[in-house]
Amino acid sequence: MKIVLFATGLLDYTVALANALSPRSDVYFITATSSIGEYEGILDDHVQRIELDIPNFRSPRNLVTIQRISRLIRSLHPDILHIQGSNFWQSLMLSAITCPVVATIHDPWPHLGEKRAVVVQAEVSHILMRLFVKRFFVHGRAMQDYMVNRYRLAREQVPIIPLGAFSFDKKYATRKFAEEEGLVLFFGRLYPYKGLEYLIQAEPLITERFPKARFIIAGREGKGYLEECKKLIQHSDRFTIYHQKYISNELVAELFERASIVVLPYIDASQSGIVPLAYAFGKPVVVSDVGSLAEAVEDGQTGFVVPPRDVDRLAQAVVTLLTDKALRTIMGANGYRKTLNELSWSHIAEKTLCVYKELAH
Repeated sequence: MKIVLFATGLLDYTVALANALSPRSDVYFITATSSIGEYEGILDDHVQRIELDIPNFRSPRNLVTIQRISRLIRSLHPDILHIQGSNFWQSLMLSAITCPVVATIHDPWPHLGEKRAVVVQAEVSHILMRLFVKRFFVHGRAMQDYMVNRYRLAREQVPIIPLGAFSFDKKYATRKFAEEEGLVLFFGRLYPYKGLEYLIQAEPLITERFPKARFIIAGREGKGYLEECKKLIQHSDRFTIYHQKYISNELVAELFERASIVVLPYIDASQSGIVPLAYAFGKPVVVSDVGSLAEAVEDGQTGFVVPPRDVDRLAQAVVTLLTDKALRTIMGANGYRKTLNELSWSHIAEKTLCVYKELAH
């Protein structure tokens, strides 16, 4: 089977999927020249990479670019075109594609704090894509329900495909760093929907019961939000903050290896790649029950699920894990096993190929 993957963003996911599909199919990966640099040496040699000069989203040159890309795709005569996410230009491009098209929708609804222009663009894109896309892949039941109800899709048009741990982060897990007792990690983009302020507010409750607790906040973007959150910190000596435009794979591995637990106190979410990433490093998680986030957690087995905005329950779950090393070890092992089974990219590729084959024949 000949598969074309097209993505200008969400490259973590696309690279991992391309690598997993390549032993089973002929895979072509089309992306922007400016996007692929950090994945050098990670993309499998069997994946045929095609890099294009793709302008900024706001550029009117996209009118010409999408015609060029659609001609390129047609010239490859693929059995399936698989795109990542949604944007207006990409949606228009699909009208010229002759093979079946599938799309992975990582964020079906806008997150809290998103700019109105982003929200409108996503909504228009989803409506346009409905005309051309045969299957919309999502990562959980809540996401599936939203797509079915919002866009009047049949449930079979919205298959649930798990979200795995991005394989190249595990590659950098050299085990150079030992787990540090009491170290709590918050990792990811620093946007209001991530609920960082609730973890900060929980800190005094946590350290009162576990004085050794320390906290790492690591992420990019969201400078204004981070500054507001920092005002809530009562004990600055307990926090280390990495606010960087780009966090290297080496630093990602170091932070996850050092952490005792990983906390996602989100107040709004569709899903998160942080949960399987924590599992890949054998770390238990504490997550809020929002969107499909909790669906990736076996409550009491791979971590704890708590109500959003509930500082007391959040603190209680964190303390339970920090004070019980045996429990942390068991939960971490349970999570790691998930990355070898239902969250493995081999399993994800098999489920994805089943849908491809259904549409191609």
